[in-house]
Amino acid sequence: MGLDVGPVRRVTPVSIERGDHREVERLAKLSPLVLADALVAYRRAMQALASGEPVEVVLDGLCAYVDRQVPATRCAVLIVDREDALIRQLAAPALEPEFAALVDGLRVSEGFGPWGASAARCEPVVVEDVESDPLVRDFAETLDGLGVRSLWVEPVRRASGEVVALITLYSADRRLPTERERELIVNVSNIVELAIERDLLNEEMRFSANHDPLTGTLNRVRFMELVNERITSSADRVAVICLEIDRFKPLRLTLGAHAGDRLLAEVGRRLLEVAGDTGLVGHFNGDEFGLMVPAEALANVDAVAEALMASFRLPIVLGQGEFFLTLSLGIAYNNGVTDAYSLVREGAAAMHAARADGFGRHRVYDHRIGTQLLDSIEREVELRRAIDSDELVIHYQPLLRLADRVWDRAETLVRWQHPTRGLIGPGEFIPLAEQSGLMGALGDKVLELVIAEAERWSQTLPGVQLSVNISGIQLRRPNFGDRVLTMLEAAGLPPATLLFEVTESAILQDVAAAQAILSQLRQAGIRTAIDDFGTGYSSLARLGELPITGVKIDRAFVAGLGNDDKAREIFKAIADIVRAHGLLIIAEGIEDARALAEIDAFGCDFAQGYHLCRPGPPEVITAMLAAPVPERLWRVAE
Repeated sequence: MGLDVGPVRRVTPVSIERGDHREVERLAKLSPLVLADALVAYRRAMQALASGEPVEVVLDGLCAYVDRQVPATRCAVLIVDREDALIRQLAAPALEPEFAALVDGLRVSEGFGPWGASAARCEPVVVEDVESDPLVRDFAETLDGLGVRSLWVEPVRRASGEVVALITLYSADRRLPTERERELIVNVSNIVELAIERDLLNEEMRFSANHDPLTGTLNRVRFMELVNERITSSADRVAVICLEIDRFKPLRLTLGAHAGDRLLAEVGRRLLEVAGDTGLVGHFNGDEFGLMVPAEALANVDAVAEALMASFRLPIVLGQGEFFLTLSLGIAYNNGVTDAYSLVREGAAAMHAARADGFGRHRVYDHRIGTQLLDSIEREVELRRAIDSDELVIHYQPLLRLADRVWDRAETLVRWQHPTRGLIGPGEFIPLAEQSGLMGALGDKVLELVIAEAERWSQTLPGVQLSVNISGIQLRRPNFGDRVLTMLEAAGLPPATLLFEVTESAILQDVAAAQAILSQLRQAGIRTAIDDFGTGYSSLARLGELPITGVKIDRAFVAGLGNDDKAREIFKAIADIVRAHGLLIIAEGIEDARALAEIDAFGCDFAQGYHLCRPGPPEVITAMLAAPVPERLWRVAE
């Protein structure tokens, strides 16, 4: 028989703590005991989720909580796998293994007991007597042998109505649930939905941190990490194949960005097929990819190159027509190479040598090709000269404080004013600095330039604040904090002049050292924010452990705001997690008024992006910081 307990509304502890009046009114209608139980359960679940506890642990705690509240019952949570239309046991701390075996693997369909029926109908199901109810005819003997006389199944639904889990209470008595027990089950289902949603969010964050969203392959950082692990942990030889798509750039210009992205996505899919289970595929940048394969797989280099080429003999079909792609390949073995960057550099050198021979060619790295690396060495020399001279310049991009719509601060962005090549963006020379060991010197130079600029600005813009990106190398220097404070004191600037931005990956390189430096800076008055949050995975618990004051949510999570409901849900969930830790929220990558309105509605503290202001030289940004924020920024184009 079915039990109608009404629609389930999505509830989060954050909404209660913020003062969501509708939620408070709803809870106020419950009995005082049920209300107290619900609030306690919400708070405990939120604490467990924020501390990074696995979803199974959180749900085990909820089951134990229900067991204490409802006499002579045992609670279980089952996950509904919609893709395979199966039900799986997820949490059941007080149940014998026979219970799990009873329901694990049932289909989401009528005829598979009250569990399959509840998932299929998207409604609660109550079996008052297992001996007489036809829903459990096939399970009655087993249930009775396990001491179950009645059971209640409550579906856990997402905001869209999709059933993602089932809460089942197995009772030793033949009875229906009381009104209080019905209220309890409904409220626990909200907490279970919250736990599963946050678990799904964590999975998406983990995936986005390690993978390229366009192609589904590993991103460059994760590819390098895994290659390094393989090189250092195994005596087996490996090979890296670097490849570029021939003539891709003019093709993308002709077809447009959207069609170009579709081509890249298909290239990624085909490369994953070629790599199989033993290889790795990474998307480096634009049309550049990398593959790592066991060296024995390249015993016949020509055969492997042929296999890669063959995977692109079939055309890629787009709306504009059929397109045949060719690849230029460079292959490098880890013969004496001890790190991934060197191996990829050799593979890239071989690839460029292959392209010099014509399209659709491949080359294996050797020392003759190595002489071509002298070009990169020359660039390193140029960069070192730029750091030591006056070739580095700083541009600035203001941040908008949303609460009162005023310019609050400016982020500093380094540029290279090359004597012959003109103004070079950081995307070209920061990787070079990282690979050549110049990142520390570059960061120190930027800090010197920023403090000098802040000293000049303090005369015309008193109290100006500047955000500066700091690297993991700087964070690992024990005297970094002392040096920064000394530089500020020499310039006559208060510590609050600077706000540091540091990526998750930089912190994770040495968490203890980072915590020590950031604590020293915070005590002195220099605040720190996590930059590009969500692109480098770390436990949510670290948000509470680190001495930081804010989080800058990466532009990848802002991109769809205003026209993508899923992007909106993900961004809101991230913002809720950050706010639950008492941290300020900065949203970067604001490209239009709709995105600005969305983050404003979510209660973000600061906004940054091209829609507000593009980076510019000091003289331009000084004037902007002194002027009112234009109202046109909030006007949504028709």
